[in-house]
Amino acid sequence: GATRATPTIADVSVKLATLQVPFVPNAGQWDKRAAFAAHTFAGTIFVTTDGKLVHSLPGKPPHGARSYRTSGWVLSETFVDAGKHSPRFTKPVGQVETSSKTSFLVGDVKRHTAPLNTFERVRLNELYPGIALELRAHANNVEKIFTIEARHDPARIQLRVDGAKKLSIGNG
Repeated sequence: GATRATPTIADVSVKLATLQVPFVPNAGQWDKRAAFAAHTFAGTIFVTTDGKLVHSLPGKPPHGARSYRTSGWVLSETFVDAGKHSPRFTKPVGQVETSSKTSFLVGDVKRHTAPLNTFERVRLNELYPGIALELRAHANNVEKIFTIEARHDPARIQLRVDGAKKLSIGNG
């Protein structure tokens, strides 16, 4: 019979980087401003009811420490007006239901959630006139996919980032 090669760390890293993470709807387990959340390896991303993306990122363990972490931080992304019209936010909608369900046990039994459907994507329709946004969460990032109808200008899309000391564009 054929023997299977043991996967390398590089093989595992590639698989983990492309691992899709489901979005979970808010059924009272989080602040009411959150519509959906996805728990990635890098932290939790919340999609708010008004279309903001809020990344809750964990702190790092101090050098040599194993039992605790430093406090985390929050990075938020807000779509802003890039022309005559302000962004219009429709309620974020879950797209492509996954086979997994999740429940939350939150303190008092009255606050426990029934099993919740999870979704591969979250969509914001008409973010700007003729422009929609679809989000997909992966192991350590969130992919933004814009759909732009004919004769609509992608230059309208502008994003304000709060909580970062520095931004750069790079290959990784």
